[in-house]
Amino acid sequence: MEDIEIYGDSIQLAGRRLSSTEREEFAVADGFETWEDMAGWFRETHGFPFEGMLICWGDPAANESRRRNSLLS
Repeated sequence: MEDIEIYGDSIQLAGRRLSSTEREEFAVADGFETWEDMAGWFRETHGFPFEGMLICWGDPAANESRRRNSLLS
């Protein structure tokens, strides 16, 4: 689990602001078509800023490895 903060124009994950490319990839991986769709859903459902915990399902070591690899590329 990691802290996540979602604002109208950004996502901060574990204290690090995601780039616009990472933000878009995150939204698509979470089931939205675009970052704008995700931001709109959070605005209407929770309001900004949204503060919560990101929970990843599956093997925690594999999830962490994928996350670190995506941050390095």
